[in-house]
Amino acid sequence: MAEAPLRRLRRLLVMGGICLLMIGPVFGNEGRASVSPASASEEAAALLAKGQMEAKNGHIRAATEAYVQAIRLNPDFAAAYLALGRINHEAGRPDKAMALYRLAIQHDPELVEAYQGLGNLHFDQNRLEEALGFYQEVVKRTPDSPVGHNSVGNCYYGLQKFQEALEMWQKAIDLDPKYPRAYFNRAVLYDGVHVKDKAIENYRKFLDFAGSEHATLVEDARMRIEELERPESPQPTASTPQSEQKPEHNH
Repeated sequence: MAEAPLRRLRRLLVMGGICLLMIGPVFGNEGRASVSPASASEEAAALLAKGQMEAKNGHIRAATEAYVQAIRLNPDFAAAYLALGRINHEAGRPDKAMALYRLAIQHDPELVEAYQGLGNLHFDQNRLEEALGFYQEVVKRTPDSPVGHNSVGNCYYGLQKFQEALEMWQKAIDLDPKYPRAYFNRAVLYDGVHVKDKAIENYRKFLDFAGSEHATLVEDARMRIEELERPESPQPTASTPQSEQKPEHNH
């Protein structure tokens, strides 16, 4: 008999050293009996919102506790599994994050963020073919979003399918002309094959639209523009990118 999702989640988190699941039930037995399915779902949604606020404020333990309580109230709550997956992902526990993302999809097959999370985890492990499959699911479910197209392009780049990568990044830009990461990724490719003018053009486009979350990449782009604009900068062409930089899945 297949292991129940909630039982499996508890086992995975306990194995990872998170002791929050040992906290007593949110309600006593009598309290549980009096809670209707509708009110339990509402309470679970409120706990999810509380956890998201705690996570935003950097209170990871409190956020985790809120998400776990939400799942106790509503074992089918896909968004809570997703939120726990993100916490484990950011904490460097990829196996547990993968299991939680899969539970999220099990309870809501249309939850795009879970496919993106699985793609990112596999991408980080250089399992590019598997990452590509998850990113393609994102594109399938959100064809008008640039995020999935950009991620598919990153996988093609890693698989050395450079023309396909450029096509996907262009698609992301067509969908959102101010989407910074596609410009940066395209700049990296052109930089790597020493197509200097196009590299500079795309680095500049990236700088035009980059936000505060791109601070590190902004410095990289400015440095590369400065280096590429030096008179002695070499301009050979190559069929394979030589740059030490590479596209990443961040958005």
